[in-house]
Amino acid sequence: MFLLSALICMLVAVDDSMSNPIPFEMVDLTYVFDEKTLYWPDTKKFDLQVKQNGTTDDGYWFQIEEYSSGIHVGTHMDSPCHFAKGRWCVDEIPLHRL
Repeated sequence: MFLLSALICMLVAVDDSMSNPIPFEMVDLTYVFDEKTLYWPDTKKFDLQVKQNGTTDDGYWFQIEEYSSGIHVGTHMDSPCHFAKGRWCVDEIPLHRL
């Protein structure tokens, strides 16, 4: 099972006037990310490949895994430009608008 943690930290959020700080709030969005995760139709499903899990020929322990998946799964944020031409991409959205 592969655990993916998403943690959103807002240290200081501001209202639309940008003048009244609001105390920070922390939201833990931790969830299990595995073959049971719901996916958008026709999206690549979760795939975990164990590449090495044991002792190497030189006697060292080595564990490495690779995973692949479609990107529209689990906790994430779609930007307005994903659905409407000319709208904001995620990196362009002002924090006070989230």
